[in-house]
Amino acid sequence: MILRPILKLKPYFPHTPKRAMSTKPKIHFGPFEVTDQVFHQTPLVYALVNIKPILPGHVLIIPFRKVTRLTELSGEEVGELFGLVQKVQKMLGNVYFGQGGVEGGSFNVAIQDGRDAGQYVFLFLCQNLDLL
Repeated sequence: MILRPILKLKPYFPHTPKRAMSTKPKIHFGPFEVTDQVFHQTPLVYALVNIKPILPGHVLIIPFRKVTRLTELSGEEVGELFGLVQKVQKMLGNVYFGQGGVEGGSFNVAIQDGRDAGQYVFLFLCQNLDLL
């Protein structure tokens, strides 16, 4: 799921430096190891900052269970996924729009479900639902 604030001013956050090897369990998004990009997780889903963002604040929210379509997620997974979307949207609103929070700006929230919708990780390795 892409969750991006629509900004009038685009703050710049330089790429974070590489850290020493993590002792956390590795998290993969398709063929990509993304452990260090994950900033929040629940038992069923996780959120990470896109390393090649389309806009500042470009975040992916992804289920841990490997499925190819949104319709394959359980009700509990869908609930956690959209609950995390709301939580991250509030956080992004505070970061990018100050005290106005989510009311201070606008967001794109998108699901790319299938190749023709722009789901690119599926093309490499069908391991995760690419919720951008």
